[in-house]
Formats: sequence, C-alpha cells, structure tokens
Amino acid sequence: MSAKANIVINDGQATPVAHTFSPRGPVDSNGYHIYEDRVGGIAIGFPLLMFRVKSPTSGAQVSQSNRVYRVGMSLSVPTMEVTSPQTGTGIQPAPTVSYVHRANVEYLLPERGTLAQRKDLNAYTTTSWLMLFGRLLSKLSKACGNTTKASALVPLKVSF
Repeated sequence: MSAKANIVINDGQATPVAHTFSPRGPVDSNGYHIYEDRVGGIAIGFPLLMFRVKSPTSGAQVSQSNRVYRVGMSLSVPTMEVTSPQTGTGIQPAPTVSYVHRANVEYLLPERGTLAQRKDLNAYTTTSWLMLFGRLLSKLSKACGNTTKASALVPLKVSF
C-alpha cells in the first residue's frame, strides 16, 4: 500500500493562497480518508477534507445494473469565534467554533461504466456546479453589499 501524500488546494481569494491538507491518520470507521489543513494551530479549527470510495455491494437482492461505486468527498471549513483576551477572571476563554461552511459531493459510478462516461460526468458536474455556485455567490454578494466578483472561480481538475 502506498503512503498518503499531502493535498494542496488554492483558496478562492483575489490573491489565491495554497493550503496544504495533510493526512490525519488511518482510515476512519466510515471508510473516509481524512486530511486537515493545520495552518491555524488549533485542532477544532482545522479545515477537513475527507474522501471515501465504497465498492458495490453484492447479494441476491442487488441487480447487476444497480451495482455502483460510491465516491464521496466532504469538506468543512470552520470559522473560529473571536474571543476577548480580557474576562472578569483574567483568563481567556477556550477556543470555540463560531460556524462551519460545508460541502458534500457523492458520485454514483456504475460498475459497468466506462472511463469516458466517468470523465463526462465529471465535466458536466464541474461545469454546472461552477455556473450555479457563481450565480449564487453573485446574488449573495449583492445582497450583502459586497463587490467581490465570483469570476475568480476556477474549475477543479479531477482525473479518473
């Protein structure tokens, strides 16, 4: 078995910054490979990137046409609560998470599918998602009075 390598992903800021997600350890009990961006130094605030490939199940009740690989990806990016270093006791409160942005993606890939079909699915998904998400970001930016443009979105390149 090969060793897990770091995953480097640029953020979506005007001047992109590369974030390195490092393997956290062995596969968890749900079959996810977990990577974390340890840049913040506080474990509860680490952004997490998780991947899983679940093989088709077999059995008498599962038809050949329903045998699929489930390829999942989950990303969570917590934002830490801003706490005051001054309290009544003079002790700074423990770090806490204020809120978390999340994304979950799952591909259902039939066992009989071809490489060309998987590449098409990836292209359709990436393109349609970027169009939808770009429009959503533009609407949210206008609603919040933000002038940031969603044109900085760059398609994620995934190879099968």
